[in-house]
Amino acid sequence: MTALQAAPVGWPATGTVAFPGRGGWIALPRSRALARSGIAAYSACRARSVVAQRAAFWAVALAGPRVLGPVRAQPCPLPGPEWEALAAQWERELGPFDGVVPLLRRQPERSGFAVLLHRAGRRVAFVKLRRDTLGPEPGVLAAAGGVQLRTIAVPRLLATGSAGPWHWFATAPLPDGLHRAGRPALAPLAADVADVVRAGVDPGPEVPSHWTAAHGDLTVWNVRRADGRLLVFDWEDATYAPPLADVVGYLASAAAARGRSPARLPRALRGQDVSEAVEHWRRTVAAREGSDPAYNARLLTALSALARDPTGK
Repeated sequence: MTALQAAPVGWPATGTVAFPGRGGWIALPRSRALARSGIAAYSACRARSVVAQRAAFWAVALAGPRVLGPVRAQPCPLPGPEWEALAAQWERELGPFDGVVPLLRRQPERSGFAVLLHRAGRRVAFVKLRRDTLGPEPGVLAAAGGVQLRTIAVPRLLATGSAGPWHWFATAPLPDGLHRAGRPALAPLAADVADVVRAGVDPGPEVPSHWTAAHGDLTVWNVRRADGRLLVFDWEDATYAPPLADVVGYLASAAAARGRSPARLPRALRGQDVSEAVEHWRRTVAAREGSDPAYNARLLTALSALARDPTGK
């Protein structure tokens, strides 16, 4: 792997500051505007994480990203010629850009990485890259434009493409600045999500007839409030799952991320049995070998609490 040298649309070549994110890290370029944008890309959930994020955001605004730690080179995770081919595609499809904030993953079950493209210090696109296949996400995002949504918004798909083994899609980014976690009414949220997935994913003959369309990773960090809208993103696990799987996943992930017991089922959903959804999530967590064991342990604890009272009565 080789990092690109200084280029107007290239990978940051002058060193970056690592900023921890959930399941990975954000490489903050030395530009204050780009570093603030990278910090804002972190979906903070716990109260202390929100405070730390806001402190870092304003510290960088005043003193630059060096205040957060040592500057180090962050090698590009793909060969230089492939990166240059991708950058040329992005400039052609998305317009000129002069800054890149890398969003890098360390979860073994999550391949690829993402970048935030900027022009004159402002976000112009969020680009997700994967080797070989992008999965269902681009199709879901494309289909979402034809769905009448009542409670949520979905990132607008801007373009797709590929270079060598890398495939990518770009969406409109979150607005510049900090954003807080959404606190949605889960019943209407899950209904909107199911409509979006149903429009973009074929269930196939092997899916049990009583299963429903699901986001597959509807967590507290994938639901953010921006410009007065409840934005749901990261649809790469869109699938079909047992009834209320998204609701159970959201409640359990919120409890695990925030370090407290899960809330009971929302009033509108009490009396419905979530036992199958709990077992679905237990199997999903068990398959995540080597990925954030402390968080997964808290997630299983939260699922066990829901299992003890599966109807929320």
